[in-house]
Formats: sequence, C-alpha cells, structure tokens
Amino acid sequence: DKMYIGIVTIVVMLLALPLWMWLIHRREETINVAKSGWFTLIISCVLSSVAGQILTKAASKYPDISIFAPILMGISGNRTAMQSSRISTQLHTSSNRPGNLPDERRLVTYLSPLRAFMSDDEDARGARLLLLTAPPFQIIFVSIALAIAYYTDPTENKIPLHAAFFFSYILTAMIHMAILLYLSQICVHAMWSYKLDPDFHAIPFLSGVGDIMGTASLYGLYALLEYAQKENGQIVQVITVRDSQIIQYR
Repeated sequence: DKMYIGIVTIVVMLLALPLWMWLIHRREETINVAKSGWFTLIISCVLSSVAGQILTKAASKYPDISIFAPILMGISGNRTAMQSSRISTQLHTSSNRPGNLPDERRLVTYLSPLRAFMSDDEDARGARLLLLTAPPFQIIFVSIALAIAYYTDPTENKIPLHAAFFFSYILTAMIHMAILLYLSQICVHAMWSYKLDPDFHAIPFLSGVGDIMGTASLYGLYALLEYAQKENGQIVQVITVRDSQIIQYR
C-alpha cells in the first residue's frame, strides 16, 4: 500500500508540473528564482533525506531521540535562518555589488571563528545574541519533551532521563547552533562573492547541513551516554525478547 501511495504522489506531481511552469512564467521574478534556486533546493532535499535515514536508524535503537531531534534542529535552524537573512540583507543594502565583499575584504576573512562571534561587526553581535539567548528556549522545550517521554512509557527508555542527559543535550544543542552560525557567516559571504543570491541559496543549504549535524550529534550523544552507563555498571546488557526489552542491572 505504501508503494502505491508513493507512485500516485509522483504521478500527480508530474501531471501538475505544466501548471506550475505556466504560473512561473507569468512573472519575471519567479522565472529568476526557478532558474537560480532549484540546484540548492535539490541539495537541501538530499541532505535532509540523509538526515532522515540517520534518524530512522537512531530511533530504532533509541526511541526517544525522535522527540528531541525536532527541538534541537528546529531552534538551531530557525536562528541560523535569521542570521543568514540578516547578513544577506546587510549585503543587499550596502553599496557593494554581488561579487564584492564589504570594505574590500577577502573571503578568507570570514573563515575566522573569532570574527564570527567576537568582533564588533553587526553580524557578529547578532550571532552572539542568538547563541546566548537560545539556552532558555532549549531548557523549556526539552523539559516538556523529557516529561512527555518519561511519563508516557519510561520502560521504553534505554537511557534514563536524568540530569546528565539534560545538560549533555543543552551542551550539544549549543555546539550545534554555534557551528551553524559560523557556517552561515562563511556560506552567505561566499555566495555573495560568487554572485549568488544568499536569500535563495544559503538558508536551504544550511537547513540541510543542520539536519544532518543535529541528527548525527544526537545519535552520538545517546550512544556515548549508553556507553558511559555500561562502564559505570548501571546497565550491563540490553536483551530483546520478542517485542519487549529486559534490562539487566548489576
């Protein structure tokens, strides 16, 4: 049944393609977007699909990971999109044409992590603000998710929901967001220097990269905590018997 649903969806989309092409060619603005923006969108879809495969594999071993992944990637992705849009707007409103970076800087200038967060430039101040104000939102949403995950069915959790996981998750989320904000500095300025509109290309690309990084980092966090618990003697072995799990303790 699932295969037929996929086939029908693809057929409907192909049949609707002429209609969308006709609508696109009615306005010059949409023609330019269709000509220049499709490649980045395809890359973003591929990256998101890879992230989905990682999440599927991770969720089969750690069911709770599907609760926290949208929170981590959602907050980080939203703030990265804000930062990318801010930098792009600054470039569009400046006197520099596409291909010319502000103050005749070279692209290598934006490779510095210190410049991304510690400089006095407007985009660096915005990055600091977005990064430092994220923990309260992460704490609120992860607390709600922890409560739902624990009280729904705590027997399904291979990793007990304790303070170590809570703070490890917050740290992972902050590192994930910091890397994305740093990449947004490089990505937007690089696209501008190559005469590509960052509004069309940067945000989809960074969203795909953020999905893969977020899913992989959460998977690694769960695996690391499980390994630490086994070493500490909290969990010796996880045995699957039919559809139930038996956790042996020392």
